[in-house]
Amino acid sequence: AWSDCLDIRLCASVIPGHRCGFRVLRIRNATDTSLTLRIMVQARLCAANLPLDCAPGVVMTQHPTGGMHPYLAGQEWRARRAAYPAFHDGTDHPRGHWAILETTLTLPPNALQEALWISGLARHAYDIADALRRLHTTGASAMLHQIRAQWAQRLTHLTVSTPEDSFDLLMNLILPVQAITAQAPERVLVLTHLAPQEAKYHLLKTIRQAKRREDWARL
Repeated sequence: AWSDCLDIRLCASVIPGHRCGFRVLRIRNATDTSLTLRIMVQARLCAANLPLDCAPGVVMTQHPTGGMHPYLAGQEWRARRAAYPAFHDGTDHPRGHWAILETTLTLPPNALQEALWISGLARHAYDIADALRRLHTTGASAMLHQIRAQWAQRLTHLTVSTPEDSFDLLMNLILPVQAITAQAPERVLVLTHLAPQEAKYHLLKTIRQAKRREDWARL
């Protein structure tokens, strides 16, 4: 069984300052012999049923008006597109909406290797290259540590301590995380305690949008 041969762990997080998340697949060879693995990542890029473009290590949508492009990318990965969501040997399709990354890992006995890839939204191809470069320069482990530290700082602005552990978990972790990650405008009230600078940003953004709506209404 593969569970007796490999120790596999998948970590996921975001890259601060970029509209994307990254995945780190860590595989340890638990045997006394070398193993060669073919790794394949598939993602369906749904954006108004648009076709896909392929570049070295990148698959992204063709957006007719510019805007944001959904993409799947990884350094040293082979990128292609497919019409069907399967591990098959089909050829590229002009309107295939499944992005596929492939790579091959050779693991010596008792060795550990990582495979990194990112997915998200980008306006230009160089934004994708910048996100990949930052991930590989900083290192996945260091970036995960930075992100955990940022969350820890955010979640310690306001804490409660009661005899009920489940209530403490709800108030100190679950609800603050939901408030920070939610898209509803009401979350600004919670952010004033958890992340004042972010609350200020959203309030100013709302004011600018309201002013633009007033200008259009006058026209």
